[in-house]
Amino acid sequence: MTLVLSEVSKFGVVMVGDSAIESSYNTTDRLPSGSAAPPIYRSGCDKVKLVPHHPIGISFWGMGKIGDVPTDMWLDDYVRNIVKPEDKFADICEQLKERVNHDMTLSGNHGRGGFHVGTVMQPDNGPSIPAIYHIHNDNGDGEWIAFAVQEDIPFGLGISVDHYLAELDRGIWRFLRNGYTESFARLQNSIFTAIDELARTRGILVPYPEDMISHEKFARLQVGLFCDLFALSNQPPAVGRPITSLTIDLQGKTTYTSALSDLTHL
Repeated sequence: MTLVLSEVSKFGVVMVGDSAIESSYNTTDRLPSGSAAPPIYRSGCDKVKLVPHHPIGISFWGMGKIGDVPTDMWLDDYVRNIVKPEDKFADICEQLKERVNHDMTLSGNHGRGGFHVGTVMQPDNGPSIPAIYHIHNDNGDGEWIAFAVQEDIPFGLGISVDHYLAELDRGIWRFLRNGYTESFARLQNSIFTAIDELARTRGILVPYPEDMISHEKFARLQVGLFCDLFALSNQPPAVGRPITSLTIDLQGKTTYTSALSDLTHL
């Protein structure tokens, strides 16, 4: 499974993901006892990628493979070798959609999932626009449904861009969350309620100071807490540390912290 969180604020875009990924054996594989081989989980999977030469991040949720290739490896190859420096944001989203549909259709492996694609649009005239698109499908009951590009934030909100930017300027955040969405939403809402209470009764402001770094740390805290709770639960480690995150500020400057940088390699 997966947990990815993407946020827009008046500072730009923050994208965060856990690093656990499930691998399943063939249904015919058996252990020496004759029992079916259970799924295994590996960590250190970068579910958030920074696109080279672009102020763009791409994260994924759901499907462990695209075709017959692990999704993290497939996406790493896509951003490094397919995306060109001259490609535009909308073109990158359309191209990603087409390639995922092609590879999944060709292999017959129709996993359910999607991608968050984040950037800060910089029009020739007017202010910068933090944006998150969502490329996903909905394969109910095994029926193949193609991936499609959804312009969730801001163009899918049903409000004008000016209204959207005014909301951000007032301190309103918007975000997408996918993977263990329902369970994480309950935890996240509890966190928001707690920090609102701390601000109201004790004057304790979280995140503070109000800047991009604090927003990234707070998003990592939310995802990390969910990972830690999973590690202490009776559930398999389908969501886990370490965490990958990136930021894109209003000038298009990016930072990137890979889950792999938290691992030690000989």
